[in-house]
This record gives sequence, structure tokens and C-alpha cells, in this order.
Amino acid sequence: MTDTINYADDNFERLYMVGVRLEPGAHEPDLYTLVLYNEVSRNDQNRPLTSGGRIVFFRDTADANRAIDLGDSAFRKYRPVEQNVAYVYDVPRVLALIIEAETERRSTKTSTGCSAISRKRG
Repeated sequence: MTDTINYADDNFERLYMVGVRLEPGAHEPDLYTLVLYNEVSRNDQNRPLTSGGRIVFFRDTADANRAIDLGDSAFRKYRPVEQNVAYVYDVPRVLALIIEAETERRSTKTSTGCSAISRKRG
């Protein structure tokens, strides 16, 4: 008996404009890029728009159609690009969460270590 794998006929590949917030407390993104989600030709992986091996960023959403011309055909087929931002990567907030988690981890480790020391003495 041979097992078969049934794949979905649906194609979930989609291009999104992503904002990148660099300044803490900023209300609007500082930069934008385009990200291809669920790229069919790359086993449904996600990847940003690149040119010469570097991620392409732009400062104004109106520049998206010029930026996409720098990408390969997988990106260019989505021209013209919708001007709405689908996601915002908030870099300062992510860094703050990482630092907070690391601080809590160290605090718990130190607290546990102090408890162990005091139990040994007592």
C-alpha cells in the first residue's frame, strides 16, 4: 500500500507592505519594506524584498512601486503595490521585551540561588 500526501490547491502567497518602527514611542513607521509571505516557489517561506543581497527599505509608502522594481520576478508580479501597511515591526518594543524577559530570568535565577544559599547555611 502506498501512502499519498494531498496538498492544498490553494495558493496563500501574498505580498505585504511592512512598516519598521525604529524610534521608541513613535506613532508611525520610520521605514517600509515589502515581504512576500508563503512564497510558493520556496516551499511557502517568507522573505523580504532584496536587491544585491540587501533588504530594500524606503521612507514613503508611495515609493513601494519603485522599490519593487529592484526585486526579482516573484516580487514584480505583484506590481502595482497596494499602499496600505499590513504589519508594523516595532523594533524598540521587541528589544524592550527581550531585555525585560532577560532581567526577569536573571532575577529569578538570582532569587533561587539566594534561597539555595540560605538553606545551606540554615
